Amino acid sequence: TEAYAWHSMEAGTGFVTEVAVGYGITSEVEMGMQFGFATGKYRTVVDSKVTGNSSGDGLEESYANSSSYIGPYVQSVFRPAHRFRPLVGGGVVVWTGTTVDKHEDVVEAYDTFSQPTIWVMQLKGGLEFEVSKLVDFYLHVPVTIGLGGGSVDTFKSGPVGEAKDPDTDKPFIQPHADKPPGAAPIGGGVMFGLQFKFFGPKFH
Repeated sequence: TEAYAWHSMEAGTGFVTEVAVGYGITSEVEMGMQFGFATGKYRTVVDSKVTGNSSGDGLEESYANSSSYIGPYVQSVFRPAHRFRPLVGGGVVVWTGTTVDKHEDVVEAYDTFSQPTIWVMQLKGGLEFEVSKLVDFYLHVPVTIGLGGGSVDTFKSGPVGEAKDPDTDKPFIQPHADKPPGAAPIGGGVMFGLQFKFFGPKFH
């Protein structure tokens, strides 16, 4: 018996919900922490083959899934006394996903995967519009750059690659041809929402 499996974060589209708490160091510069959740899908493909018997394609399933992130940020606004204020910013966040045993029953003899994580640098531009003294509308266009992490994990059991398909004389399992893709190095999106201003120093 031989087994080979992997999991990986992949690029995709989805919706993000974010909450950030910041503090105005000056009238232009703000520092804080951001927390967020992103929707997505968790896709599994399970294939089992027995030597001497023909088998079809692997069983594929897709589940609703979410991942989360957290990290510090800093941003700077231009023309702070105006109602329309352009801004730029940046930060570093760590994204955390879920493991396969949250969606599938994993055979006890096989170890589950470690929780996937990836460190990301986030750069953004955008603008703020002052709705009132305490409320701003904002529009951000973030660009993310992968810095590394554990977005991929693999599992092997037995003499992987030795058992061959008698019809093709090729190994049933070919790790070199079935590799985890890994997380995308660059990503982006559009975010909008409201920010509320309380406490802190008053700038004039």
